[in-house]
Amino acid sequence: MVHGKSFITWDGINLSTLTFTILEGLQQGTVTSPILFIIYTSSILNILGLNSGNNSHSGVYADDEVAYVADSKIPIIQDRLTKIVNEKYKTYKLWNLKMNPEKSVTILFRKTVNEITPPTVRLIKTFQITVTDKDTGEEFPIPNQKVKYLGINFDYLLRMNKHHTIQLNKAKKAFRANSRIFCDRNIDSKAKLICYQLLVRPIMSYAAPIWWNIGPSVMEKYRKFERSCLKKCLGRYRSPESNYLKYLSNKEIYNLANIPRFDNFCLTLTRNYFSTINEIDNNIIKNLKIENIELIKRMTKSNYSPPEIFTNLDRQGCMQDGNNVPIIYHIRRHCAKKAIFTELDNIPAESIVYSKALPARDKDSLERLSEKYWWLQGEAKHLDEIRRRARHKQQQIQRRQRDRCQARRRHRHRQ
Repeated sequence: MVHGKSFITWDGINLSTLTFTILEGLQQGTVTSPILFIIYTSSILNILGLNSGNNSHSGVYADDEVAYVADSKIPIIQDRLTKIVNEKYKTYKLWNLKMNPEKSVTILFRKTVNEITPPTVRLIKTFQITVTDKDTGEEFPIPNQKVKYLGINFDYLLRMNKHHTIQLNKAKKAFRANSRIFCDRNIDSKAKLICYQLLVRPIMSYAAPIWWNIGPSVMEKYRKFERSCLKKCLGRYRSPESNYLKYLSNKEIYNLANIPRFDNFCLTLTRNYFSTINEIDNNIIKNLKIENIELIKRMTKSNYSPPEIFTNLDRQGCMQDGNNVPIIYHIRRHCAKKAIFTELDNIPAESIVYSKALPARDKDSLERLSEKYWWLQGEAKHLDEIRRRARHKQQQIQRRQRDRCQARRRHRHRQ
């Protein structure tokens, strides 16, 4: 807590003569601040029976709190959510903590208009959560607008398409803002590539473990932008073999840059995220591991496939094939359709879209054999081909070592 602290104000020119004493509050940036905040707000998370199996939940990350209610009827959702929000407002006020309704937002996750009845559409348009201050009688309507939580832009259909548009625009602005680095001929290409991987690509790949199930057309927008960035970093656009008449192929661009293709990079991020599930002592995180086969099949065919089925589909080989091609981002489907094609042995040729050419770095990658990927241990699909390549690579290394040893012996014998 803040004790014995005071402050004065300054408007840029004039300094106040009055000294203001701080009577309460937590100093920002101290070790105890988040701990005390958690202690004060821990009871608020579970008020009104939240998180007790009644389809009403509440969660918090730092000072960002979310409350959500699941039901098939909109009036029930509105009544229960209004009661929860007002109770939280009242409890926060008892602790002298203020909840700002104007900075809060609501979103009603639903199906498309074609899948619901006209009366339901009218209820959606009138959906409103209002906070009432019983001491003053004031009412504060919580705005219904686009929801951004922990950096992820949610839409009411949970398709994340708006999130990708926003993040891609941010990445383009970041690249333009640092154009003096990427367009400077005096800076080495390797340094430019490092800057790209630090300044631009993290913006595009943010929250990849959540939105990995995107359509190939959306992923192609990312890949196309990345290739344009790499060309600018390398300063190479046409191939010298063609006397600079033909443009570099996608494969040549990535081989020159020597970095993984964006879609493979996102799959690696997602695998690394799910690889730590068993190490975290948190029931919510551990529930991301789904073992019910029938539930997995139903989720896979749904247009609202949840992120947690990644490990199951990766084990079935739906993410990458034996040549490390991210096949999920090459099978034709509409960006609004989240159902995943699982019959990989019967993929029609006309269903494959966009170039599958991979750089040598991605094609020769053996990362899926890592022991930390617990769901890929055993009889996971496509791993036999990767193991064969691993054995072949090991044999090549041993052969080169023997050749070097024999060359040294011959050299000594001549001496």
